[in-house]
Amino acid sequence: MQKIADITEDEVIALFLKTEINSDRFKKYILDILVRDGRNREIMDSPDTSNKEDNKYRAAVLGETRGYGQNKWLFNGFPSDVKWLRAQLTKEELKKAKLIKYDSKSTNSRKPEEVAEKIRQDEEVPGQNRELILKAVQAMNDGVQFPEMILVTKNNTSELVVLEGHLRMIAYQLSKKFPDSIEVILGLSPELDNWAFY
Repeated sequence: MQKIADITEDEVIALFLKTEINSDRFKKYILDILVRDGRNREIMDSPDTSNKEDNKYRAAVLGETRGYGQNKWLFNGFPSDVKWLRAQLTKEELKKAKLIKYDSKSTNSRKPEEVAEKIRQDEEVPGQNRELILKAVQAMNDGVQFPEMILVTKNNTSELVVLEGHLRMIAYQLSKKFPDSIEVILGLSPELDNWAFY
């Protein structure tokens, strides 16, 4: 792992929502909230993290859709002391990363590579949308640039777990263009054992 720069929690929230508002699986929830609140989606697509009110609003939206800051759903037990940074991870480091416990029904080891192998063998994979994964693989092979994935770990030597970007992580294992290294957002906290999905 090579650190690139420290980043703020506001930047992480902005990236999380910018990715999900463009996701076939999650965009409806965010768009419905924006319509309800009379807000333009530009606050998600082109976030200005120097605007405190916008940051507060995005945090509230992530709380409403994913339980951020509310100790529930995806963020059940998620620590409040996470240090965020942008980092470069090698292909080998990424291959060792795990999916969240929620995705353990796909494979006991929680390894994206095993899920990818099941898809390669045309096996049914519980909890995974094969069509969306293969669509992402094709886009990667065509040279489409995807947003940074968000991973978390307890420290520099602990296992990595994907917080946001599960579909992309699996798709990378299947893509002909799995790069030798990938820039990611990385959260570090010694309290991650308290997170329900670590």
